[in-house]
Amino acid sequence: MVVGIDVAKAELVVAARPSGERWTVTNDERGVRTVVERLRRDAPDLIVLEATDGYELLCVAALAAAALPVCKYIQFPRVMNRQIPAGEGC
Repeated sequence: MVVGIDVAKAELVVAARPSGERWTVTNDERGVRTVVERLRRDAPDLIVLEATDGYELLCVAALAAAALPVCKYIQFPRVMNRQIPAGEGC
């Protein structure tokens, strides 16, 4: 299973593949604790979050502390009119 987390200031939207399951929690300690507990149980192969102005830091730290396979994706800007290929930010 692969999990993607869409990070915003107020919430985290969690989506799992291939099941298609999707759920939302608040982006605070309580919400992050819920994400960690649920993902510990589900044991995903990979968890990916996009770096979002630091709003991802609490969640990334908690997932890493729980020894879950987390990757923070960094979307690079265009450099000299060349878009960095997806995946090079992980």
